[in-house]
Amino acid sequence: MKPIKKIFAIIAAAFLAMSFTACGEGGSASSADADSLETSSTEELQPQGEALMTAGVVSDTQLEADVGPLASNYNAPAQFKRALEYYKAIDVDVLFFLGDIVNNAQQSSYDLYNSIMDEVFPDKSARPEILFNVGNHERFVGVSGKPNNDKEFTDKQFTENTGEELRAHKKIKGYSFITIDTNVYDSNDCITRGSLNYLEKEAASAAEEADGKPIFVGIHPPVAGTTYGSFGNSDATAQSSQIDGILRRYPNVILFTAHCHYPLADERSIYQKEYTAVNTGSCSYCCLGAKNEEGKIANSAGIKFDNVMSDGSYRPYPNELTGANSHDQGQGLVVKAYENAVTIDRINFNTGKAFGGQWIVPAAPTTDDFIYTDKRGETDPVPEWKEGHEAEAVLDGLQIKISWKEAMTEGAPVESYVVSAVKFGTDIPLAQKCIVSDYYAALGEPGRYALKLSLTEVASKYQVKIQPYNCFGRSGEPLYIDVAGPRI
Repeated sequence: MKPIKKIFAIIAAAFLAMSFTACGEGGSASSADADSLETSSTEELQPQGEALMTAGVVSDTQLEADVGPLASNYNAPAQFKRALEYYKAIDVDVLFFLGDIVNNAQQSSYDLYNSIMDEVFPDKSARPEILFNVGNHERFVGVSGKPNNDKEFTDKQFTENTGEELRAHKKIKGYSFITIDTNVYDSNDCITRGSLNYLEKEAASAAEEADGKPIFVGIHPPVAGTTYGSFGNSDATAQSSQIDGILRRYPNVILFTAHCHYPLADERSIYQKEYTAVNTGSCSYCCLGAKNEEGKIANSAGIKFDNVMSDGSYRPYPNELTGANSHDQGQGLVVKAYENAVTIDRINFNTGKAFGGQWIVPAAPTTDDFIYTDKRGETDPVPEWKEGHEAEAVLDGLQIKISWKEAMTEGAPVESYVVSAVKFGTDIPLAQKCIVSDYYAALGEPGRYALKLSLTEVASKYQVKIQPYNCFGRSGEPLYIDVAGPRI
């Protein structure tokens, strides 16, 4: 054999019109049809008049004064400050903290929280109303040798340092806000019977007084079978069925949950069935949470990710080409209540901009009004390549180096890419990788990606396939790149 030489294959873009088949039985729909379905539904829900109430919703800042080995990746105080400054600038009526604002119950952590609050809102009398969920980290004692389920200590630390109650029902600008606490740091008794009874009583009271208005509920862990990551082997609370049994009576409930640090950019972060459930993301770091049947962190189609850390944090590796960094994510929500609707905007506090499109919920819906349902898996548009993309494949020995610039149609974000190489004319992969896109970082710029595929067989010609997936496990047409093999 002669030595294998580097051979470059640079591809000029070529595009075909694309269509997709719906996942449900009995037919298909074009991406244009899906767009029109979503557009017509949201157009009917456009808010009327001025906002009657504005809330800033944020969670999981994990504030800690002594971060130790986390220091190199720790930017939570700056992220929390940015969030508060953003909410102050738009003059929110409510700050809704969904828990894990502090990383443990030590005094130094609460002192850090209060110092940032004092810096941004020095006049306490002029602060927005505050609701504060107790998360599992507010229950974390955080001292070596001491039990983490010291409820008396953590209760005292929370109430004395925040001035808030463990459970609360506040009426703000005519809207009910209800919170219940997480009971212990790590236990099946996460939500106590007392908290469930409180939720049942206060939800019924709020419903009687709602008068066509939404009811806002905050619980730190998610309810199973609702938003992204709450299905199967998840971080959902063990009391999910009891909570669901209470809230399903009230279609005007909007439930906010946190805990998981899952990306707000994922369209599965809102879900409607009997009520509306919304994931609040994270104001510190981002994780991925959907697992496949083998228990591996996977994309929406169940294909294992190859660019996610295996240390148990399930964070995407940083993308040096774009600066996307899962360790430094400051995201939250702006919720506005109007006479006829509630709008929910996702905010990247690093850029100071909303991203991902606005979610709109009727103020007093029936379940027939819901559009963020399981049907989105059939109707949401798939990503489509458009003019302006760049793609390159370079053969180097028995490796193919592949790079591309994202260029997709609007309204169809790419959750992940599956990149494979086959011997030309066959469909058997010689190598394959699945990577999460930069969508979680909400950078507002097209993603750039690069990876290497190690080939298992020498061939005279290869074909590389880059296949984009949306958040619901459906793929658009792949981009193909032909690559000449080595001279033998």
